[in-house]
Amino acid sequence: MKVFQIRPHNLLRTAYHSISTLALTPQLLRCNPNFHGRPREDTALIKLPNGRFVFARIRFMFSCTALHKQWDLALATLFATVISPSRHPTGQRVVREDSDSIFIDVDWIVRSAFLASASLVSHPNDYFVCDTVDSDMYWRLREISEQCI
Repeated sequence: MKVFQIRPHNLLRTAYHSISTLALTPQLLRCNPNFHGRPREDTALIKLPNGRFVFARIRFMFSCTALHKQWDLALATLFATVISPSRHPTGQRVVREDSDSIFIDVDWIVRSAFLASASLVSHPNDYFVCDTVDSDMYWRLREISEQCI
C-alpha cells in the first residue's frame, strides 16, 4: 500500500461558465516539457481563496494522494499588473511575471488566458493581457476591478 503518490499531468480538461453566452465552455490547459519538441506552459486566470483574481503560468500539474485524500495541484508563477488598462494608451493591461512559484489548487483556475509578450516595448517579463480573445474574457475582465488583479 502506497501512502504517498504523485502523478504528473500534461493536460487539464476543464470548463468554465461563459459570461457572454451563459454556456459551459470546455477548455484544455497544457503544461508539457515536450509539446511537439518545445516546452508549453499555458496561462490562466485564477481566483485565489481570498477572492483576488490573478494571472498565472502553469509550470507543473500533478495529483497526489496524501492523508487518504487526492489533491489536484499545480505549480505556478503569478503575474502582477504593472500598467492598468486605464493608464495604458491602448487600453490593455500589462502584467509582469514573478520569479517565485507557488502551489495552487486546480479548482482555483477560472479559465485559460492569452498573454502576448511585451518585451520589445518594456521589461522582458512583461506581457499584454489579450482581453479580446473572446467575448467572455472581455466581459470578465471588465467586471474585475483594477485593484483585484
